[in-house]
Amino acid sequence: MTRIVSGEELRPYLNPDYWSGHSIGCGEPTEPWPTQPPLRPGMGQSKKDLEGRLSRMERAVPLENYVDGQVFNANDYNPGTVVILREEILTGSPDRLDVDPKDLEGQPLPVRPFDVSPSFGDTSTTETITDGSITYFTAAWWGIVVASKKRPNTLHTASTGLTYRKPEGGVFIALPWLLETPTPIELGATKHYAEEHTKTERLHRINVLDVVAYGDIQRQENKLESLAAKFALGHGYS
Repeated sequence: MTRIVSGEELRPYLNPDYWSGHSIGCGEPTEPWPTQPPLRPGMGQSKKDLEGRLSRMERAVPLENYVDGQVFNANDYNPGTVVILREEILTGSPDRLDVDPKDLEGQPLPVRPFDVSPSFGDTSTTETITDGSITYFTAAWWGIVVASKKRPNTLHTASTGLTYRKPEGGVFIALPWLLETPTPIELGATKHYAEEHTKTERLHRINVLDVVAYGDIQRQENKLESLAAKFALGHGYS
């Protein structure tokens, strides 16, 4: 869902208090502008693997819950582990602002989105709010841990709003392949990006991440405590 609003309505999202002291044109950028990693062999297979795991999942029950200050690392999990997360992004140019974000400090803040309930295409989990110069975006994403022979484990992701249950059974992700999300992820940490050529800045944060299914080869220390939850999700493991 996209809402076109007035600049005044979007102003609360410019408040540096909302982004740990950062905003568009406020605070030093912490990261170079992000680029999507190149397509790699196996990215189509990871889509099939995620569709297969989700097809056997009647509902998403958190086995582990990551919140502010905790760090999720794909290397700590076996391939095939499934997660669901909620991110939010603010994008714009300081030159296009009609207010100094610092003047907004101390004012009421928006409620941070933490909902990761999957919709399987029935309802949108994505929201975009824009006034034409500043855009706020939030979405929930499925992710699956993927292994590589030469690189650390990584996380391949797809919007929950593009994930559909098929009438004949199973799950379909309406993407040709999944995106790659780097880990480790520090939950609740604001990343501040800047693109020098276009003078565009971006703030990004992941608010919550739930592990909802473990990989096929279980870590021994988690096997007993998660066994009941796995059967509840429709998974069978030996």
